[in-house]
Amino acid sequence: MKYMISWKIAPGHPHAAAEGFLKSGAPMPDGLALIGCWHESESACGWVLVEGKDPKALNQHIAGGADRIEFEITPVIEDAKAPQALSTQKAQHDSVATTGAPLLCAVRGNGHTLKFAIEEARATNRPLYLLFIREQPVLAPEDRSRTWQEDFEAVKIFTEAGELAHGHTVLPCYAVSDSPANTIVDVAVSVGASRLILGGPKRSGFIGTLRGDLILRVSQLLPEQIPLLIV
Repeated sequence: MKYMISWKIAPGHPHAAAEGFLKSGAPMPDGLALIGCWHESESACGWVLVEGKDPKALNQHIAGGADRIEFEITPVIEDAKAPQALSTQKAQHDSVATTGAPLLCAVRGNGHTLKFAIEEARATNRPLYLLFIREQPVLAPEDRSRTWQEDFEAVKIFTEAGELAHGHTVLPCYAVSDSPANTIVDVAVSVGASRLILGGPKRSGFIGTLRGDLILRVSQLLPEQIPLLIV
C-alpha cells in the first residue's frame, strides 16, 4: 500500500527540525520504501511518497521528528485503480441507511474480530463504530488532538475495514490513551452502543495475560445495559 506523508515544521521549531534533517537525512527504516520526496521552496513543508506493509515501520519513521514536525498520512492509489475506488465510494453513498443503536468494536488489527464485527453489523443492520486506541504510558498535550490519519496502523485498519464493509456504515474512532479500558468504556457510552465487541486473548504468556486484564477491566467498568461480546 502507498501512503503520502504531508509534513510541516511545527511553530517554534525551524532550527531544530533543520538540524535533525541535515544530521540524519530522515532515512527509511526496514519495511518502508521511499518512492519520492518533494519540498516546498523554503523547505518549511513537504510531501513524501512511501510504500510498505508494516505499520510499525512508518510509525518508527515519523516518531523521530514528532516533537518538532507535524505529519498527516493519506493512503493513495494509482489512476488505474481509481475507477474501482470510485465505484466502491458510490456504493457506500448509495447504501441503505442503517437502523437501531450502533455496535462498537475495539480493534487491534484487521483479523477475525474486525470481520466478525462487520458481519454482525450487517446482519443486524446497525452502524458500526470501529475504535483504534494508540496506547501510551505518558500523554503529551498534542496527543489528545492527534487524528487517525496521522497513525499509519490506524489508516491501514480503517481503510481495509471500509473495503470489507461493502457499503455498510462503518465509522472510525481513534484515541491516544494511557488507559485503554477507560477509553473503550467512555466511547461505548458516548456513542450509545447497543453492544461492545472485543477480541479475546489469542496467545498464551505475557501478551495474552495483558489482553485478559484489559477485558476484565472493561467488564468491570461497562454499564450493565451494554452487553459485552468476546470473540
